[in-house]
Formats: sequence, C-alpha cells, structure tokens
Amino acid sequence: MDFFITSKISPSNADIQPSYDLSSDHTPIITTISTTIIKRKPKPRLHNAHTNWQTYKTEISNRVNCDWKLKSCEDLEIATKRFTHILQKAAVLATPERKPYVPINNIPSTIKRLVALKRKAKATWQKTHAPDDRRIFNNASTSSKLY
Repeated sequence: MDFFITSKISPSNADIQPSYDLSSDHTPIITTISTTIIKRKPKPRLHNAHTNWQTYKTEISNRVNCDWKLKSCEDLEIATKRFTHILQKAAVLATPERKPYVPINNIPSTIKRLVALKRKAKATWQKTHAPDDRRIFNNASTSSKLY
C-alpha cells in the first residue's frame, strides 16, 4: 500500500515503517495497528541541546590529518570514511548521553474516561454549535481538570 486512511485510530497505536524491498520503483510502507500503545525507540542522534561544540571542534582539529593522499578514487573513498569516523567520534565525545524520556502509561481509568467524554463532547459541540452541547463540553472540560 502507498497510503493509509484511518478513522478513530490513535497515532500511538499505529507504527509506520518503510519497507526497503527492491520490488518497486518507490519505497512501500508497512503499518502495524495495535490495541495497546506502541512504544517507539528514539531516533539515534549525534548531537543534542547539550553538545559542547567547542570540544567537538577541538577534537576534529586534533584528529584530521591534512597529508592524506587523494590521488585515486580509492584514496578519496578511504579519506571520506576516515573523516566520517572522525566526525562521529568527535560528536560522541562532545555530547553527554541523555536518558530517553519514558512515558508513564499508568493513567487511572477514571481520568481516561473523563478525557474521552470531554473529547466526544467537544466533537459534538464543534459539529452542532448548540448552546446545550457547549455547556456539556464545558462541564466535561472542568471535571477533567479537577484531577
């Protein structure tokens, strides 16, 4: 499939991944729909907001060797791999490791029920714009904020 049309399926219950099979002229996608929340691993990154860029710059300056041979395609390929490795090592040294955020899934069922009621009341009010529906939505919103 090239696209998905869903209704009332939370994005946290669906996982979309590319399929790198060489069977087509484009990248097909595969979706997995689950009844439980799908926990995703964070994407690997070389840097974050706490990266020490001065350390990064210093590490690259110390490791780059300017007398690399670049006469053939093979030399250029080797130099590119070395430089990529130097950039990656410098990023690892300059970036402190952060613990990934782990969402807490133990929300009480009463709160889940109140939030669902509020969402349903909001959808109804947005469709009808009736004063009674607005009142029901406001009451649901207020009661969900009390927890």
